[in-house]
Amino acid sequence: MDALSIALGKKDYRGYVKGLGRHGVGVGYRKAFGGTQQKRAYTQEDFEIRLQEMSMDFEARLQQMSKEFDKRLKEGVQAHLAMLSNMPTTNRSISSTNPPLQPLTVKVCKVL
Repeated sequence: MDALSIALGKKDYRGYVKGLGRHGVGVGYRKAFGGTQQKRAYTQEDFEIRLQEMSMDFEARLQQMSKEFDKRLKEGVQAHLAMLSNMPTTNRSISSTNPPLQPLTVKVCKVL
């Protein structure tokens, strides 16, 4: 029971609108609010048509996203290539004419 049931002094009957009618008879939802519209029965053909429409929409979106990705990738690669072309040659590659690196030697002296 809830507060409205206690206030009206009536039990809560599932499927009925709460209230006190002229004759104390419960009123169903359909009488109080009107009937619901009948749902359309879908056929297998309806589902197949909708599935085909959704598949075509998905393919179109996928192609558009693929084109955008390719465009962004090309722009990114071109930007990196332009940046590399502006770098000095010595920083881009190690020349074979450079002498090999020598090991670092450290002398230790005792302080008295």
